[in-house]
Amino acid sequence: MKNYVTIFVIFVLYSCTGKDKQVTSIMLPDNMELLSGSYRSKFDGIDSEIRMIVYFDSTACSNCTIKNFWIWTGLINSFEQYNDQASIVFIFAPGKSERLHTKSMLKDYVVNYPVYIDSAYTFRKINPKINNQFFGIIDHDNNVLLSGYPFDSPNKQNQYIRILKNHK
Repeated sequence: MKNYVTIFVIFVLYSCTGKDKQVTSIMLPDNMELLSGSYRSKFDGIDSEIRMIVYFDSTACSNCTIKNFWIWTGLINSFEQYNDQASIVFIFAPGKSERLHTKSMLKDYVVNYPVYIDSAYTFRKINPKINNQFFGIIDHDNNVLLSGYPFDSPNKQNQYIRILKNHK
């Protein structure tokens, strides 16, 4: 019995790490609701050469994420500084019961980048290898150049910046 409990705990811990399963390309749905933003984005009909996609589904705490938008400011400034052809796109897929509150909170924040609500969970459906969150940079052809939470370490953040510098 003890072995079964150990195996179960290892399985749960491994499955909740948020790591994506060898994601090599990302498809972007066109049926999401734009809440804010004035940047270029694929959804606005302008294809950026390079895009950072930040995705949170209903299992992530949307309210917590929104309250911590300030964390992204440095990386967003790097995007603007190093590559004027880059765009950042935030995608939220809140649960039905959280949808109105999430929209209300997002509208209260003044942001210059696209923030989308994916009410139909299309992003996750067309990208089945994505877990409940995705952080990554994709190119013009939707190939993943880098994935992973950019704030895990200074090294990861430097990888993001290096890709920005090299894809002008």
